[in-house]
Amino acid sequence: MECNGCTECCKWLVFHIETLTKDKQDVMAFYRARGCKVQDMGASFSVAVPTVCPSMTQSGCILHNTSLKPKVCREYRCEDDKFLPNNPSTRKDDKWNQMKN
Repeated sequence: MECNGCTECCKWLVFHIETLTKDKQDVMAFYRARGCKVQDMGASFSVAVPTVCPSMTQSGCILHNTSLKPKVCREYRCEDDKFLPNNPSTRKDDKWNQMKN
C-alpha cells in the first residue's frame, strides 16, 4: 500500500515494553499519568506517546520523497499498525480505543 498522506503515523511514537519488573502496573501508571495511551498485552504492554515528528510541516513531511527519509519511515505500512488511532484497516477491532488512559 502506498502512503495515503494521512500523517497519522507521524503523530504518535508507539513502543512495546516487555514486562521487566513485578511493578508493571506502576510503570504503566507512570506513562498514563504523562498523557500516554497504554495497552496491557499480558507479558508486555504498548505505550503510545502523542508527539509530532520534527520533519512534519503543515504541508506534510519534508523528507517524504527524498533520499533523506529514514528507512523505518520508508518501510512503514499503516495497514500493519494496529495502534494508529485513525487507521481504517484497524477500526474493525478498534484496538486503539480499547487502550486505557
